[in-house]
Amino acid sequence: MRSFAFQLFSAALLAMSASLAAQAATFCATTTAELQTALTTAAGNNQDNTIDVHLGTYAVPAGGFVYSATSNHSLDLEGGWYGSSPGQCIVQEFTGDETVLDGQNTDPVMNIQTEGTTGNITVRYFTFEKGFGTTSSLYVAADISTGSIRVENSLFRGNQSNTNNNAYEVDVASYAGVVYFLDNAIVDNVGAPGGVALRLYSGDTIDSYGVYMNNNTIAGNTAIDGSPLEGVFPGGGGTFTVSNNIVWDGSADDFINDTTFSAPNLILTNNDVDGFGLPPPQSSGDIKKDPKFIDPANGNYRLMGDSPARDAGENSPPGTTRNVDLDGNSRVVFGTVDMGAYEVQQEIFADGFGG
Repeated sequence: MRSFAFQLFSAALLAMSASLAAQAATFCATTTAELQTALTTAAGNNQDNTIDVHLGTYAVPAGGFVYSATSNHSLDLEGGWYGSSPGQCIVQEFTGDETVLDGQNTDPVMNIQTEGTTGNITVRYFTFEKGFGTTSSLYVAADISTGSIRVENSLFRGNQSNTNNNAYEVDVASYAGVVYFLDNAIVDNVGAPGGVALRLYSGDTIDSYGVYMNNNTIAGNTAIDGSPLEGVFPGGGGTFTVSNNIVWDGSADDFINDTTFSAPNLILTNNDVDGFGLPPPQSSGDIKKDPKFIDPANGNYRLMGDSPARDAGENSPPGTTRNVDLDGNSRVVFGTVDMGAYEVQQEIFADGFGG
């Protein structure tokens, strides 16, 4: 009897495992065609999907990479994978600069949209570069969808928006779910005068918080006439908690705070911001000091050892920080987290550099 009962129990477990397995799919993409095929399949297979993307550079297809879904399933899209042969995704590098999505200065890089779903969206460990379009690098929109959106440990550089105004280099919008924008760098992009490097939108007025924006670097972004782009445009009715960021494009509106159009509930803590449209409603520990990037003229937005943004963040902000910075290095190396996407890893010498 015990043997028979055990066999029935084992069979039930196997059936349950098979059922769970049927609800999840994993892809390993090593070419542009494989990545777009995986995105298209994931949008319609009614499963939770993980797309692992192998190290390398991927020239985007015409119109950019596209994912559009209406089913209640998640998408987890992650770069940095490699294996013993190019067709394998076995080990992951936790860095944003080794899996490059290249718009070739002709197309936007990626467009992800869901409508009326509960599925989560995660995008991490990518470089989005040379995109060209209304939103040139990354557009993520969850319309009437309650799933969370996470954009993490990614680099956005060398992209160009092609509209006259109100264009965004990166645009992440959720109307009912929570948005996490963590440990990213948006640098050296070009837009039209009046354009913005990053728009975050939250329509979530039910939960305590709608957007968590922590440990990002937004700097060196300019308009085609050489004027600075505005840095961050928060919009919608959700509450924004903004911690440990460097927003330093040189605009008087590097962090737009316009109560007519922007999120009315802003909580800023330990950020280095060049300029506000209006004083934020809640602010503590924020500074306005040259962050002392190592070599911004050549695209290096890591911090010098004597940067005022070093060891100046909040270790446990709302929404948390990632365990690694944009380079894949450990966070909180010297007791206190740095502001921005990159963590100083070395001690300070007299010249301001590490040893």
